[in-house]
Formats: sequence, C-alpha cells, structure tokens
Amino acid sequence: MKRNTVLAIAVWLFLALSMLLDLVFLNTVYAQTYNLTVTIVLACLILAWAIADSRTIGVKLSPILKACIVAFGVFAVPYYLIRYKGIRRSMISFGKFFAFAGMLFIYVYLIGAIFNV
Repeated sequence: MKRNTVLAIAVWLFLALSMLLDLVFLNTVYAQTYNLTVTIVLACLILAWAIADSRTIGVKLSPILKACIVAFGVFAVPYYLIRYKGIRRSMISFGKFFAFAGMLFIYVYLIGAIFNV
C-alpha cells in the first residue's frame, strides 16, 4: 500500500477514535486541552499526507504551502489538490472525502445514540 494511502487511513482512524474519546472528555477539566491536542495531531497528520501524496506525483511542496496546510487546511488542501492533480482527479478525491465524511457522520450519530449523548 502506498504511504499516502496509509496516512489517509490514519487520518480517518484518528478522527474516529478522537470522536469516541471526545465522549470521555466532554464535560471535564481536560476538554480544552484534549481538543487542542486533537487539532494539532490532525494538522500534522494532514501535512504528512500532503507531503507523501506530493512525492507520489513528483511535486515538491513549498514551505508556504506546507504552513498553509497546517494553519488553513480547509482551504489549502483543496488548493493543493486542484493545483497539482487537476480538476478531474481532485473531484475524485473530493468524492472520496465526502463519502468518508458521511460514514464518519453516521458513526458519530450511532455512537451518540448508543451512549445517549
């Protein structure tokens, strides 16, 4: 399996695990620390994925784009995909993203229903 695929799976598994652990830290003193930690780890995992993905297509990411991916991932990742992969391949990636996001939404809904949160 390619490294970028492994990292993409790691991002989704981390999101699923962090949402499950969020139930533990929901109304505790550690909630803000937990949320900050999750955000930092997620940003680092997304950056690692972008670096690995750029290597598979033979592109070197600029330091500015790397910083933007960490700071403004919601905007920088779609920019990266469209800029370096083109519209067609980007739409396929967006489709996969929304499919996984939908499954994650269902997962969170089921967890909430099971634990009455």
